[in-house]
Amino acid sequence: MQDAEAIPALEAVLNDLSLHPIVRHEAAEALGAIGLESIVPLLKNSLTGDPAQEVRETCELALKRIEEMNATTSTVDGSSVAEKSPFLSVDPAAPASLSSSVDELRGFLLDEKRGMYERYGALFALRNHGGDGAVSAIVDSLAANSALLKHEFSGCLCFGPIAKQSCFSCPL
Repeated sequence: MQDAEAIPALEAVLNDLSLHPIVRHEAAEALGAIGLESIVPLLKNSLTGDPAQEVRETCELALKRIEEMNATTSTVDGSSVAEKSPFLSVDPAAPASLSSSVDELRGFLLDEKRGMYERYGALFALRNHGGDGAVSAIVDSLAANSALLKHEFSGCLCFGPIAKQSCFSCPL
């Protein structure tokens, strides 16, 4: 949707510490999807001040997404090349290059030393790739320490566009 009119409501949700961190995470993710420069100070404030790791990580992702959106060449319709998804979704990170092998993408996704934006890029590239190897790599991300990555797992795989029977036997 990416409607700038939603910014005040999303800002209120993001700043309401009485709400569950995943609710605030969703607000930060939506703000990043809107992608306006005017949102940057709000996201930076939550990046440094929110007590929940999931919210801070999401603000980091949103800031990186806005930075990348501003750095990429726009298409004829004004949308960023990095925004295009075969599933018509607005992802919180641009997918890594599909020229990377599933094994390389798995390595990026599971590497706890890499930044969350890069790991999300691997996650969305695996989602776009599809196939059993990609599904297996995404399922392996359940062992990650990041609650945020585990949360994204459900939207990306189990309930998302590449939901496969094989993912329903994974240990949740």
